[in-house]
Amino acid sequence: MKKFDNTILGFLLGLLVPMIGAFFFYTFLVGNSFEEFKEAMQTIVLASPLLRMGAIFNLLLFFTFIWSGRDRSAKGVVISTFIYGGLAVYFSL
Repeated sequence: MKKFDNTILGFLLGLLVPMIGAFFFYTFLVGNSFEEFKEAMQTIVLASPLLRMGAIFNLLLFFTFIWSGRDRSAKGVVISTFIYGGLAVYFSL
């Protein structure tokens, strides 16, 4: 059994990494503070694009798990990506 090959770990990392990625994406483009990022995530107009851009970081995490043979963790990342996709669609309507 491989270390860190757990669906729960992949799911939790899959929920955390897009938020960190969206924060870095927002600060790279706008260059503001964490408080302004929180306000942007609370507005419907900016929440959907930030969620979509953050979910791209899950792709990197997914392939890292696949290439290292941690398939259960990759499955957790896919589940959390579906949740982010559903939220992005909900906020874009």
